[in-house]
Amino acid sequence: MSSSTTSILAAPIAIDSDYLDHLLITIADLGIPQSCNGMAARLRSLADDLDAIAKGHSPATDRLARAPVLTKWSFFAAPGGVHLMGVVEGHPEAGPGPILTSMLYAVDPKLKWARTLSRFFLLGDCARPQAPNASDLH
Repeated sequence: MSSSTTSILAAPIAIDSDYLDHLLITIADLGIPQSCNGMAARLRSLADDLDAIAKGHSPATDRLARAPVLTKWSFFAAPGGVHLMGVVEGHPEAGPGPILTSMLYAVDPKLKWARTLSRFFLLGDCARPQAPNASDLH
């Protein structure tokens, strides 16, 4: 069974409904939500935090005290934006262990904290590339 979808740039495309069902199940298996549950609140919280940061306000000390700690962190550039990756402790849903954060929106100039789509993180030591051995240099 097929349905037809019209693209602005192309002629109608035939989509096999069985294949579409398979894709939706695969997306659900990956943990990607099929609804907007909680997204509006998450975006409001992010917007409020970004407004405060833009006005020169740092996050409250008690809020940072509850934030997960990210160590051995580095920036991770992806097609959709920049993320942080590292080792997390105290995350309400992940870890402790390696993590790739949601998209990064703000970073303290002194690298003490970062704000992602989901939450603030306290930043511990960043990952440092190892110095090459003399034998590795040509």
